[in-house]
Amino acid sequence: MWRCGAETSFWPMRRCPSVFSYRGQRSRQISLHLPRAEALARFGRACGGGRVLRTDPARGAALNAILAAMIDEGEDACAMAEALLGIVAASLWADERGTEDQGARLYRSALQRLERGAFRQGYGLDALAADLGTSRRQVQRVFTDHGDTVSRRLALIRLKAARARLEAKARGQDDSIAAIAHDCGFQDLSHFYRQFRRQFGTTPAGIEASARSANPSAQSSKIGLS
Repeated sequence: MWRCGAETSFWPMRRCPSVFSYRGQRSRQISLHLPRAEALARFGRACGGGRVLRTDPARGAALNAILAAMIDEGEDACAMAEALLGIVAASLWADERGTEDQGARLYRSALQRLERGAFRQGYGLDALAADLGTSRRQVQRVFTDHGDTVSRRLALIRLKAARARLEAKARGQDDSIAAIAHDCGFQDLSHFYRQFRRQFGTTPAGIEASARSANPSAQSSKIGLS
């Protein structure tokens, strides 16, 4: 065991690398154990679960050199231990940033797809996942990571579009509320009314009336034309 003060300690499972075959290739491995409490204190959630460190060539070479030095009893084990933890931390955090960037890109792409597909009847999670070329579970996970859900975002896009259509209706367009709801992707009119009131605190007719009172010239023009 290497111990560095009261906090840091490593347990080498073997002083010599173990040799094994993995997917037809011979590999060598050295196992080191770091106490769980310290790993969590140093790395936080980045070290949760089984993780594979994806190192670039520079970090990989440094990691190999540090491990070799730790095995050599002539080296300062404490200094090498801190160096090792620094390399592990850099690899974990780089991997975390890469994962977050990938998730953010997928989320942005999903929002763009939803904007384009929201008004197709029956468009939802399955269709979105197919458009993105990924699994529905992955889509759900990305939306959850952003405090969102596909159904909530889809409803919001449709409701905002319906509100814009209702305000245009007050300016002289003749579409019925039922036609607007259907065009905006709602198959059930009563469901549309419930979601609309929940989102905007009023009914579709209330939005139309407010828009008409805010634009009396449009109303007068319509009366004059009739």
